[in-house]
Amino acid sequence: MRPDDAGVPQVRIRMRLLTPFQVIQEIVAKVEDAFVNRDVDHDGRLDVEDTSKAIYGLQYLFSGEQASQLIAEMDEDRVGYVTLREFKRSFSPPYGSMDIWSAFLRADSNN
Repeated sequence: MRPDDAGVPQVRIRMRLLTPFQVIQEIVAKVEDAFVNRDVDHDGRLDVEDTSKAIYGLQYLFSGEQASQLIAEMDEDRVGYVTLREFKRSFSPPYGSMDIWSAFLRADSNN
């Protein structure tokens, strides 16, 4: 990690330098894409099966029981499906934008 001219830390990802904000923007975009790609009828919600596929699309590995538990927690209004807002809240900042950054820094062993 190295700071830019303004002192903002930057991270090299796929040979590009990104600020922490840009890293978070990329994460949010991937979360939205995973949801939209599974929302085939474009009604803004996913059933349990499609939510499981969207989670898998984000490359999270859960057992069937763990995925079911996660989906139950994401379905805040208990209507049997997950909305984009619920999905994003579970997988996007601000579940901890600093948590993301801290985790990234811990994992970035070669800076």
